[in-house]
Amino acid sequence: MSKYLTAGILLFLVLIQACNKPAGLSSQSTERLTAWVDPFIGTGFHGHTFPGAAFPFGQVQVSPDNGTQGWDWCSGYHYSDSVIAGFSHLHLSGTGIGDLCDISFLPLSCEPEIRKGESNRDFLKRYAAKFTHENEYAEPGYYSVMLGNDIKVEITVTERVGFQKYVFPEQGPENLLINLGFAINWDKPYKTEISLADSFTVTGVRLSHGWAEDQHVFFVTRFSEPVKSWSVTEIGGKARTAGIFRFAAKELLVKTALSSVSIENAIENLDSSAPGWDFGAVKNAASDAWEKELSKITIKAPGNDQKKIFYSALYHTMIAPSLFSDENGEFKGVKGDVQKAEGYKRYTVFSLWDTYRALHPLFTIIQGDRVNDMVKSMLDHFRQTGLLPVWELEGNETFCMVGNHAIS
Repeated sequence: MSKYLTAGILLFLVLIQACNKPAGLSSQSTERLTAWVDPFIGTGFHGHTFPGAAFPFGQVQVSPDNGTQGWDWCSGYHYSDSVIAGFSHLHLSGTGIGDLCDISFLPLSCEPEIRKGESNRDFLKRYAAKFTHENEYAEPGYYSVMLGNDIKVEITVTERVGFQKYVFPEQGPENLLINLGFAINWDKPYKTEISLADSFTVTGVRLSHGWAEDQHVFFVTRFSEPVKSWSVTEIGGKARTAGIFRFAAKELLVKTALSSVSIENAIENLDSSAPGWDFGAVKNAASDAWEKELSKITIKAPGNDQKKIFYSALYHTMIAPSLFSDENGEFKGVKGDVQKAEGYKRYTVFSLWDTYRALHPLFTIIQGDRVNDMVKSMLDHFRQTGLLPVWELEGNETFCMVGNHAIS
């Protein structure tokens, strides 16, 4: 798993750089380190990474999903694929089991036909958009693709909000499918709801069983343009709710925030993290956040390939653990109740069997403030369960792999 195997090398290089840096030598540089990051590294072979937009340790990761089932699609995306079934808001990076890919959006330039008895997967086979890698681009905090249906999609993020921009072709309708029935691996929704709160706002909930035994996702979405009409249906059976939203604008901005507790908390996350509509400013802020994190380690390398490998690996170390508590500190407890982080941020996705050897020691060097919150998150898990986390995921203990490496 690329993220975890490279963490030890990164830790070694940090120590070497720290020991060999001459006294008084400035670390200031005009070079932008984000330029050396290639988010597509790890999306091929068995890397299980995703290319979409993420914020350092952020609450959302918005990325394309191919809709293909299989081990190489643990992140929802694999470089060998050629279709996109949607852009969802939660993703795992580098794991050996697939889950998440929740709250999937797919812009459409046609009116979809709902066929009785058709599975969600078969429906998406008819409407998933073809794409080529020549029309795809990614950098830290930003992703874009021109779909085969001539819709251009751009994605960026804040710490808590996914921000999408759709440009529709001149011909055809401007529709958006919100597909809560989309799932990967053995994830299965058991309760889904979509409502139109007002002409600019959609709210909803997706509860599911999967690798995360009981995952709760509440969401709010705001549009820059009013909804002209909408309809809601089930695609693929019970608890596979999908909403089709129709607009009269060739350019549409879409902001989405999540919560594991409530729609009200998701609204607060959205309002506090992304109050405006300046897509470019949000993109630049995400890039600056990554630049700040990557700049904690500077290297001298004989060639560009080494810089690309190093900073792409360093980038992948800072996607998880991801923020789990809401703006008000609340988060879903292991038993499904509401817990609150007092004076710290609660994190999730603790793949400790993979990360305890090198990734967390690296964090003690470059993520001092977050390490304290991560330790408090582990202690909270102990308070709730009587056990330090083994492999914690979205407020669930998966008990994946042997041992209890949080003790280390």
